[in-house]
Amino acid sequence: YAINGPGIKDGKDEPGEAGMLSFENAIDNNNNKAVGSRVGMLPLSNSSLEIGFSGYYAKPGNEQSPYKNVTASLAAVDLSYVKLISPVKGIIDIKGQYNISNVSNAIYFNPEDTTPYTFINSSSAYYAQLAYRPAMAGNDALKNIEIVSRYSAYNTPEGALWESIQSQLSVGVNYWFTWRTVLKTSLLQTTIEKGNANANGGHSHGGTTGNMFLVHLAVGL
Repeated sequence: YAINGPGIKDGKDEPGEAGMLSFENAIDNNNNKAVGSRVGMLPLSNSSLEIGFSGYYAKPGNEQSPYKNVTASLAAVDLSYVKLISPVKGIIDIKGQYNISNVSNAIYFNPEDTTPYTFINSSSAYYAQLAYRPAMAGNDALKNIEIVSRYSAYNTPEGALWESIQSQLSVGVNYWFTWRTVLKTSLLQTTIEKGNANANGGHSHGGTTGNMFLVHLAVGL
């Protein structure tokens, strides 16, 4: 595929986000197009396992900006395994993905004293999810319940004003009314270990943890 692609923030409007990619380019900001693709494989004869590989390349800088030659490359590997397992009388659903983003070197300016600085602009994120649904249970209501747990992490560049190390852990229970209608409930814990940028472009160091209880009704069309 080929699309307009992202932009890159220079820090003028949001000083604490210089070097961050912005994927809200409804209008093309240069003469380049971002290109990408995904290849998926089904290595098992019953198609219960899928492994995918993705790639994406773009030049996000405005044509007249100092960042017009900056490049961005993104890559990902994903996995999905869904199988009815007789010994546990239910469906095991395992999903996961690992993403990495690399932006070439550029010079940015600290909003506090206008001094130039740079950093290795590399970010990574991943998640792993395990779900179990007792589809072979004798009780009809029990068959519709799904237990889900998920862990995810997100690391942004060291030295950037938006540097952070974050992780999330959630445990939830879903109830499937039909194959396309589900009520989801979950307890979500978010941990910020380091350096999330604040509104003034500075850093707030030290670990923080927050908990949320979420309820979500989804209907597929």
